[in-house]
Amino acid sequence: MKRQLLNIILAVSFSSTSIDSAAQQVHPFSGEPLKHCGLTEATEELYKQYPHLKAEVEVFENQQNNQTVTPKTGLQTNQLPPVYKIPVVFHVLHNYGPENIPDANVQDAVRILNELFRKQNSDISQAAFAFQGIAGDAEVEFELAKLDPNGNCTNGIDRVVTYKTYKAGDGQNGSNVSKINMWPRDKYLNIYSVNNINNGAAGYTYPLAYLAANPSIDGIIIRYDYVGALSPSSALTSRSLAHEVGHWFNLAHTWGNTNQPGILCGDDGVTDTPV
Repeated sequence: MKRQLLNIILAVSFSSTSIDSAAQQVHPFSGEPLKHCGLTEATEELYKQYPHLKAEVEVFENQQNNQTVTPKTGLQTNQLPPVYKIPVVFHVLHNYGPENIPDANVQDAVRILNELFRKQNSDISQAAFAFQGIAGDAEVEFELAKLDPNGNCTNGIDRVVTYKTYKAGDGQNGSNVSKINMWPRDKYLNIYSVNNINNGAAGYTYPLAYLAANPSIDGIIIRYDYVGALSPSSALTSRSLAHEVGHWFNLAHTWGNTNQPGILCGDDGVTDTPV
């Protein structure tokens, strides 16, 4: 059930920047055409680097599909299910340019994540009709880390001066060169805010199947002007991060593994969500 709810988040989080509308809309501040999710391009680049990976991913996904989930027992009738809290670290990669976004933008991005995953966004009623009756609270919350890996106090924002802020998604230089200074991935969600993603995406990450043999590529890459709803981002671009978090939770696109315009439906690998 929780996987179903998360997949609804993946759909709703891009409802304002769907494939069809993105071709017609521009970023309110940069004036550039709206960017898309870079999962498809990133995985294709990864397959070029590691040709054996595709077969390994298929084996992993088959194992996941064949798993039987046993419902948890022991909760009293008046007890609420647990809310899972995920510590987040934002690595703000910058070269003293506009990509060095203020703390407020990062804090706003976390606020929006929590609204969406807890079904507290005011426009939930505008979700596609097929999802109306099954949308729910995913019982997942995000919070900026309070302790760094060494146990020191932190605000969960790690600012790194590097030219790699311009190289994210650049196949020529390695599509993951911007994933630097990673905090332990079993304790934090690592998010990397960058100036540019050279494959034309707003953001990308890899689902779980790709990480077993490549843990160093974990984490989410997101353009600085798609972080939160404050300038230089906007309300229109503020949900791209939630979309990528859905992929980080091992979810495919609800319309299937394609970014091709005109594709209305496809297989997302989840049997309890509508086409």
